[in-house]
Amino acid sequence: MTGEPRDQPPVIADYQTNVASDPDNGPWPIGSYQFNNGGGQTIRDDIAPSTATMPNTRYYALVTTDNAGQATVEFLTSVNTGLRSYSVKVENPQSVDSDNLQVTIRVYSRKAPAPIEIFTTPETTPVTILPTTTVSLPPVITTLPPVTSPEPVQTAPPAQVPTAKAPAGIGAGILAAAITLFLIKKH
Repeated sequence: MTGEPRDQPPVIADYQTNVASDPDNGPWPIGSYQFNNGGGQTIRDDIAPSTATMPNTRYYALVTTDNAGQATVEFLTSVNTGLRSYSVKVENPQSVDSDNLQVTIRVYSRKAPAPIEIFTTPETTPVTILPTTTVSLPPVITTLPPVTSPEPVQTAPPAQVPTAKAPAGIGAGILAAAITLFLIKKH
């Protein structure tokens, strides 16, 4: 693997109990271990190289097991992890069975959204410039006739005409009829 984005192996999570790593810039005592059946190769000879964004010391570690001989190591994947199968090689140089150790792997699936890649390229958009024409309309002038107030008209008070009294109730009916006629004529 190249170690470049989309071609990196899973990495060992930071800050795990009993999991030690080499410094990014060396020395690499853990990575200098010659693994079994490797023909003299070291761990660092067999892993992806470091890149500007990922040191290759994240691909291996020295794990100390508990009294029962067990340890848990968390590996992380990301959008930069290559899409392929991976195997974990575990060795104990002090063990008689150094090339036959029992390893149980549990994979916890975490559905991540598909990566979104945004590619930008400079584009030139043609712009059409149209000539502009300005149309001037003559101003609208509205002349209204001058407003004058009517002269007050002098009227004489109406003459008093004697009337006979109508019985109660008839006067209200006549007044209502007169108001109704007035309203009908107005509309």
